[in-house]
Amino acid sequence: MKKFLKTLVLLFLLCVVLLALPPVRRQVEQRLYPRKYNDLVEQYAAEYDLDPLLVYSFIRTESALTRAQLPVSMRAA
Repeated sequence: MKKFLKTLVLLFLLCVVLLALPPVRRQVEQRLYPRKYNDLVEQYAAEYDLDPLLVYSFIRTESALTRAQLPVSMRAA
């Protein structure tokens, strides 16, 4: 059990170190949080004085909803 715990802690520390490296972290972020439509998001975020990351979070949240989770008024026919 003690060896398992040491291995787990070592693995965790290795992940933290790898994610702390800027190129690795950037790649992980791009895979987990893709930023499509960057030009449009930047344009409208500036126009409405919003943080672009906030706009991306709205897009991600709305995209994750399934048809059954949407209010009836928002469902396509």
